[in-house]
Amino acid sequence: MDYFIGDNVRNCIDMKKTLSFLYNLGTELVKSSLFGILFFLCFGFGKYITSFGLMLADFMFISVIVIQIILIATRYESWKECRIILIYHFLGFVMEAFKTHPSI
Repeated sequence: MDYFIGDNVRNCIDMKKTLSFLYNLGTELVKSSLFGILFFLCFGFGKYITSFGLMLADFMFISVIVIQIILIATRYESWKECRIILIYHFLGFVMEAFKTHPSI
């Protein structure tokens, strides 16, 4: 009989650890996708903003820059991460410019 009681207590402790792990995992996943969530929220609200004369692409560009500035200002993202993102986008721009150049 004591064996079963011990198992139930052990399973309860394991369940608390599991639920704590899943909660922490969920919060980390939301934190890691914060930029994407904000980006798609801006994209969704872009329909209403463009009715004021601002083009959707311009609104999205301004939104992304503002989101990035806020993430850096709040130290949610480091300058090292920002530098990597800038290098990635610069290389993408160079490849796109090379690909669309008329002489190629």
